[in-house]
Amino acid sequence: MFVLALLALVGVLYLYLALRKANHKLAASLDYQVMLQGEIHHRVKNNLQTIIGLLELQKASLSDPRDAIRIG
Repeated sequence: MFVLALLALVGVLYLYLALRKANHKLAASLDYQVMLQGEIHHRVKNNLQTIIGLLELQKASLSDPRDAIRIG
């Protein structure tokens, strides 16, 4: 009976450690995904700022500012 209880305890301990390791990997993956999302947000913001700057330059040389966004 003692051996059976000891085996059960070892099994529970093994499962606990495996779950803890998996949880740690999941948390690290989530942190990485959050960092990547922040980087994407930053790049999109920079690209939009570049487009706005180019439109402002184009608008300064036009008589009608609405021509800056017309295609063709």
